[in-house]
Amino acid sequence: MAVHSIGISLRDPSHLFSCTGVDPTSVDYDEFAIRPAIEMVRDTLVADPPPGDDTVELAISLPRDRIHIGLDAELTAAVRRWARAESTAEAQRSSATWAAARRMTVVVVALFALVQFAMVSIRRVAIGVDNDIVAAIAEGVSVVGWVLLWFPIDSYLLERARRVTRRRLSDVFDRVEVSTRPFD
Repeated sequence: MAVHSIGISLRDPSHLFSCTGVDPTSVDYDEFAIRPAIEMVRDTLVADPPPGDDTVELAISLPRDRIHIGLDAELTAAVRRWARAESTAEAQRSSATWAAARRMTVVVVALFALVQFAMVSIRRVAIGVDNDIVAAIAEGVSVVGWVLLWFPIDSYLLERARRVTRRRLSDVFDRVEVSTRPFD
């Protein structure tokens, strides 16, 4: 089984889950000052997921005085807890979006039909009239109708893809093993 490795350097293990709070004027300011390192790890795994059932090694470089016996196991358990909590929260948000889309679909389809009827009516009124303004209004009304359909389409198609990606990411986080090493 292959190992997919991600390496990060932190000044403290707590920076894996919280921002460092370093001022931008400091030479120690880095990407982890504005977001926790675990979010970078998540984004890296989404962008470049490990193939199959490969183990994911999260190699964290720390100052020697921040490393203690059992830290690897503590951080591995913490990363997995974080991933489960994130997955649960994301599933709840997704379910809420999905429910809203289901409720709105009937209303949006009815509005779409009304808007398209209005567009056809405007065009019928404009028959025989060489008026670009009326034609532009008719086209604009048609566009509004199609835009109305975007939220349900997004929810049904794209949200489903997001769910699959999140489920796969959750499976990947179950295979994460944290290893710590001192700065060189």
